[in-house]
Amino acid sequence: MDAREPAWDEPAVDRPAASGVLLAVLCIALMIGGFVALMVGFDVESGLLYAAGIVLWGLAFLIPMSRRS
Repeated sequence: MDAREPAWDEPAVDRPAASGVLLAVLCIALMIGGFVALMVGFDVESGLLYAAGIVLWGLAFLIPMSRRS
């Protein structure tokens, strides 16, 4: 068999397709949660809650970027 031809007995991807959907939903939830934490932290003048919102917002972008192959 030529090395360029795919083998039918080997999976084409390492992760199942459903994991991508679940990851997208998780990241959207993190982004919305981070945005809410930013707003609430700003309204109640809580620096810790505001910082937690920044961390959540950053994780929403960092998780998919770190899983790229």
